Order: sequence, then structure tokens, then C-alpha cells
Amino acid sequence: MQPTKVDSVAAAMISEVTFGSLYQEHHARVLAYFLRRFDRETAIDCAAEVFTVAWHRLDDLPDGDDAIRWIFGVCRNVARNQARSRRRFKRLVARLGSQVGEQPTPPDIEVVHSSERQRAIAALAKLRPADREILRLAAWEELPRSDIAEILGCSRHAVDQRIQRATKRLRREYGKQTAQQGELE
Repeated sequence: MQPTKVDSVAAAMISEVTFGSLYQEHHARVLAYFLRRFDRETAIDCAAEVFTVAWHRLDDLPDGDDAIRWIFGVCRNVARNQARSRRRFKRLVARLGSQVGEQPTPPDIEVVHSSERQRAIAALAKLRPADREILRLAAWEELPRSDIAEILGCSRHAVDQRIQRATKRLRREYGKQTAQQGELE
């Protein structure tokens, strides 16, 4: 028996309700994920892209707590795509003979940081991208290590080891930043 028009309309309404609750529940965390990585405009675009993927793949979306892990996996892919796009853009500009300068920070993102926070951010920026990502997922996103393992496609033990090593490297860089700050004072 083929589905009727009423069945199709009912399925569409259920999909809209499912997506709406998914969006309401997770949009703030997804946006925060991107705001910690990109400027506000890019973060908003990336968050929208994540939910576009979720809408198109609503049938693939896991239920319950698995949904946020799936969403963060999409976030990670979107962030990677964004980073690749930026690299391609910079190469293109360089090929055209132009120089790309740093963009000023928009006023709505300007925040007064303590010197300790500035050193921590500078130390984090010195780490490899993989170290930054795992520390952000663990500390900023506050994801359980089992969720991080699923997002990164590795074992929980591997996540523990990576976090431990990344934390050690972050401490080392933070120490360097603190020593440099002391020399300036």
C-alpha cells in the first residue's frame, strides 16, 4: 500500500517537530563551538550549515544522547571545511599577488581578558591543531571522553592519552608565555 497524501503530510509535520526540538536543544552549544574557533559571522554561518545537514539527514540522526555526539561530529567536519576554505582563499590571494592582513576583531567580540587568560590563549594557539581540538572538546565543550572518542573515531583510552599529552604540551607553552611575560615586566 502506497502512502497517502495525509501520511506524507503527517510525516513532514513529525520531521519539523523533531528538527525544531533538536534545534532548540542544541543550537546554543553548536554556536558556542564555532564562536570559539571563528569570528561571529563565520560562526553563525557554520552553525546554520550544521543544522542544514541535520535537516537533510534527519532520518540518520540518532536518538537521545547520541544526537549531540552526531551533531558535534558534523560540527567538526564543518569546521574542517571552513579551515580548508580559508587556506584555499589565502593561497588564491597570494597567487594573485595580494597580501592578506589580519582582520580586526569585531567590537561585539572584544573582551577584556586577564593576563592569565591571555597567556593561556596564546599557549593554546601555539599547540598543534589536533591538540587544540581535543582540549577544546574536553574543556570548553565539556564533552565526556566517550563522546570525544566517538567524534574523533578513536578509543576512549586514546582520548585519555591524547588529552594527557596535549595538557602537558599546553602547560609547557603556558610556562613559556609566563616566562616571557615576566621578562617584559
